Amino acid sequence: MTWIQTYTGKKFDILNPTSDMIDFEDICHVLAHRPRYNAHTPRFYSLAEHSIIVAMNVAPRYRLEALLHDAAETYLPDLPSPIKGKFPLFIEMENNILDIIYKKAGILDRCHDGSIHDTDHMIVVNEQRALFPTMAEPWKHEIHNIPPVTFFPLSFMEQDVAYQEFKRVLTHLGCKEVSDENL
Repeated sequence: MTWIQTYTGKKFDILNPTSDMIDFEDICHVLAHRPRYNAHTPRFYSLAEHSIIVAMNVAPRYRLEALLHDAAETYLPDLPSPIKGKFPLFIEMENNILDIIYKKAGILDRCHDGSIHDTDHMIVVNEQRALFPTMAEPWKHEIHNIPPVTFFPLSFMEQDVAYQEFKRVLTHLGCKEVSDENL
């Protein structure tokens, strides 16, 4: 068996995903309920909130892609970066799912200059400072001296608030596949 049942009741085949298996309601729900950093934070901090922050810190034409940059984690577990790099098949599956999500969202002009990736890493530096004031040792982001974006406080949105806000931003950025139910 290589499939999971999603929040909306769909059958999602991890190894053979198709566009009709993607539901943006699932994405909104899961990213709002999934914690960053394997929940090793002093307060709940969702992938949805992180994704919104990344989206608001890239060029406007790439905001929808940035908002959805972690959306494959709707269907796959969130592996911490140091571990993920050890599993090339996992990365391939994640990228395949992400490509399908981007196409379904109507993203035709993908970002190829690395700015979403760089912004994501700069946001991690800010999150690190806010969430982990005492470090066991420097993270790779610190080692490479990646500058943070202008610091802003994290909201630590409750799950239902993160869901509503992610869905609102997704709709605002032009994803036509989002139901306006519950907005």
